[in-house]
Amino acid sequence: MESVRRAPEITAPADWGERVPAEFAYHDKIGPAVVSVRQHGKPDRLRRAAKAWAGCWGGAIVAVFLPVLHFILVPALLVGGPLYAMVMMREKVTVLGADGNCPACGATQHPQLKTGASATMAFRCESCRRALELRLPRELLN
Repeated sequence: MESVRRAPEITAPADWGERVPAEFAYHDKIGPAVVSVRQHGKPDRLRRAAKAWAGCWGGAIVAVFLPVLHFILVPALLVGGPLYAMVMMREKVTVLGADGNCPACGATQHPQLKTGASATMAFRCESCRRALELRLPRELLN
């Protein structure tokens, strides 16, 4: 008996987060977009901050064994650990990516941003290379 092979279904992973309406902007032209975001509660932010801090301090321990580089890396990682942890604690919403069309040329856009949310986020069109803005709704930032 011969089995029929089917193409695998492409589904969004569960960790892509929730989808929120937003807009792409190029000067005075505005187009609709959908943004994938992940919202972080206090326990999640605390866990991420602890990982960042431990990662930097773990890197400092490893850097002790690097000749000459340890003079710069160890102090930088020891100071950077708590600073990076503070950044992780403040980040309540992470923008994973967005989907929409470029308001300037109409090409489909799928920027993978993976960064903390802000009111406007800049990126370039994959087709025409124009500087675009991703504008997030205010209720997402509060």
